[in-house]
Amino acid sequence: LRIEPGEVEAALVRLPDVAEAAVVARQSENGHNRLVAYLVPAGGAAPDTTALREALRRHLPDYLVPAAFVVLDRLPTTSSGKLNRKALPAPDFAAGARSEYVAPRTDVERVLAGIWSQALGVDRVGVEDNFFELGGDSILSIQVVSRVRAALGVQLSPRVLFTTPTVAGLAAEIGADVRLGGVEMRSAIPVVPRDRPLPLSFAQQRLWFLHEFEPDSTEYLTPMALRLRGSLDVPALRSALSGLVARHESLRTTFEEVEGRGVQVVHPPYEVALPVLDLSGSAAKNGRPERDREAELMQVLDQEAQHGFDLRYGPLLRARLVRMSDEDHVLTLTLHHIVTDGWSMGVLAEELGVLYGAGVRGEAAGLPVL
Repeated sequence: LRIEPGEVEAALVRLPDVAEAAVVARQSENGHNRLVAYLVPAGGAAPDTTALREALRRHLPDYLVPAAFVVLDRLPTTSSGKLNRKALPAPDFAAGARSEYVAPRTDVERVLAGIWSQALGVDRVGVEDNFFELGGDSILSIQVVSRVRAALGVQLSPRVLFTTPTVAGLAAEIGADVRLGGVEMRSAIPVVPRDRPLPLSFAQQRLWFLHEFEPDSTEYLTPMALRLRGSLDVPALRSALSGLVARHESLRTTFEEVEGRGVQVVHPPYEVALPVLDLSGSAAKNGRPERDREAELMQVLDQEAQHGFDLRYGPLLRARLVRMSDEDHVLTLTLHHIVTDGWSMGVLAEELGVLYGAGVRGEAAGLPVL
């Protein structure tokens, strides 16, 4: 969705309680970008944020309503009189919690409070706390509804949090007779045999067609680089990558053509190749400053992002380790978008960390069943 902060600012200054306003995107502790409104009150007294939010919702779509409001005596400016965005204070997304904490009282409320806490990145959520005053927004509301469906096995409208924005209200909406662990209690989705070509999802069909149309394009590569500080166990990392491939079928899937249609073929687990490029001594050897290693690293990252895949042969995951020093490495992972997306890259990074840590300790990873 296209976000125009100026549109939100204009809506704010039209409200009688707001004299000046600035709207920026800020990243919360859990990495989620949220709109934050900085405002100077018109009458000196800080306006009620709930009333502001409701007033904006009458004029703006949900995704343009800020997740947090910060009241200032004046907006910071540069020497030239322009807004100094770097001087805007970081918002406290947990400040919207009610001063009197009311703990969850039922199993459903405890599950909901845990989901809210994780999605919002706050330590605790009381049953009377307002989802939006804690920093929630329309995007996070979809995430919460999805997690509630997975945890409790109930179907909720994405709009439900706008009408019942508290844990207590949502628990009442769901009802007390819901069975916890609803996903496990429902019948599992039947698994088709993997010994034959399988149809593509609609999203995969689009990407397969675009690849057939322009096979040398690198537009749909999904690269990721992880900076690894400290002592690194390279065999354990290589084993963790192989464990990740064994766990997720998409990482060992290729795409072929049968009677003019794209199909996917899932292959058995394989050992992931992890070539190591050592840049630790390159600057010293050539008599150049140490900072040149970072420049070389950027060249490596650029090369990885420009090296495409053949969807027919795969693998569609490419790993490479760059050694900057004894305790500084960069792991690059490059995948084709047909087997991953932005959300999944976060899942892969997290699970890779779990697998690596377990491998170093000589333990089983203990990842949840897919």
